[in-house]
Amino acid sequence: MKNKKITASDLELGQLAFGNPVSEYKCPEFVDALLSYIFEEIERVYWNKNQKSWDQLGDPGIPGIKYREYYWGTNKKEAIKPNFEYDKIEVRWYKHSQRGTTLNVSMTEKQWVKWFDNCLDVIRKQDKT
Repeated sequence: MKNKKITASDLELGQLAFGNPVSEYKCPEFVDALLSYIFEEIERVYWNKNQKSWDQLGDPGIPGIKYREYYWGTNKKEAIKPNFEYDKIEVRWYKHSQRGTTLNVSMTEKQWVKWFDNCLDVIRKQDKT
């Protein structure tokens, strides 16, 4: 089953009124869980490489993955950028990850799991460099 198109009732009131642009599809809970694990793996690998914690406030520097914290400014070109990108999948959230999460694609569970596995492979390759 693919995820559903976003509606106003899917967004938080602040997100609807004052938040940055959102993507077309609502993020299913299981994809939020996959993202949570992806961020845990980024933190683990970041620690191994840098011997310090990754606070989810800056780009962890993993080739092929883009991470941006929530943008609080007024520059529309910055505000429209997704918070997380991997393999043409764009994830946007409101203020913090897994809050009001939206996606640019609709995929089946099987497609999400494949995307997740591939993303983990990219992250874990950094553990070997």
